[in-house]
Amino acid sequence: METDEAMKRALEYLLQTKVGTSEQYYQASVCVICDEFIIGTSPFVWLPKTKLLKHKTRLSNPDICESLRKCYQVDDDELRDILLSPRAKCTINREYSCCSSCNDALRESRVNNNPPKFAIANGWAIGTLPEDILMLITEVTGPLLAIVRPFAYVMSYRGGAHKSIKGSITFFSQDVEQNVGSLQFHSDAANNSNVYVVLAGRFTPEQRNIVKQRCLLQIENMKTVFNWLKENNCHYAGMANIDNCPKPQIVEDPPTQNNTDQSGNSNVEKFVQFQYWFPSLGEPNTNTCTFNSEEEFLRAVLTAKEPTLIYTNNKKISR
Repeated sequence: METDEAMKRALEYLLQTKVGTSEQYYQASVCVICDEFIIGTSPFVWLPKTKLLKHKTRLSNPDICESLRKCYQVDDDELRDILLSPRAKCTINREYSCCSSCNDALRESRVNNNPPKFAIANGWAIGTLPEDILMLITEVTGPLLAIVRPFAYVMSYRGGAHKSIKGSITFFSQDVEQNVGSLQFHSDAANNSNVYVVLAGRFTPEQRNIVKQRCLLQIENMKTVFNWLKENNCHYAGMANIDNCPKPQIVEDPPTQNNTDQSGNSNVEKFVQFQYWFPSLGEPNTNTCTFNSEEEFLRAVLTAKEPTLIYTNNKKISR
């Protein structure tokens, strides 16, 4: 009997994610106020449009830019000026899914108060990049364009005949405060990069070319992304234009018979796949990562051995 009751409750929670009367479409519940998922058995309510309009002033933020505001607009002209999650479910009666915490904060007596603690309007408007800008960002340009870098990046590639290109990205913890403004620093001293690309082991000539092409910076694309960030992100607004684009440092040996293979299956060899290494916060350093010596670190990079990942509750990085 207990099992039947548990199955019944589980089915009830599952049906809460059903879209309309369809038996085929389901959608995760998201709060229209804070844009957070309403997970599992967490209760939620249907918030009427009239209640949102009553709290219009406290759920708005006139100080954010228009491009960011557009990321938080629902399909209703009367609600255009309110920062709401477009991911929230909406009924035909214009009722929106809302978590119990935000709903409690939207009481009649609090109309003139500050927004709910985790409301989008309370400094949680993060937004997303437009699709045309997002397409221009690669695994190389992303870390180079970041203003604050909590990690240094080492990208390692391996290949060979009849093998796909395998890439590994190792992240080293860095002092965030010392890296604020690192993009501007790299504009002035592009030769001192904290993004390194290592070509290790054997490659076919085509594979070597593929890796280098992936690591080349399309200057115009990078400037397009940077200029968009300057116009739409306050943290980039005061930066000078990039004259000398920061570049990743490529580390490789000259091609020889000992590190070059003849192509055996080009369809397999041109495929690129990645694995990501996050060393534990307390162990790694710039010379050995999480390994005991530089020799072990180098051997791990060459053989694609993954380091041990250890989390402890007393080792944290200040953000």
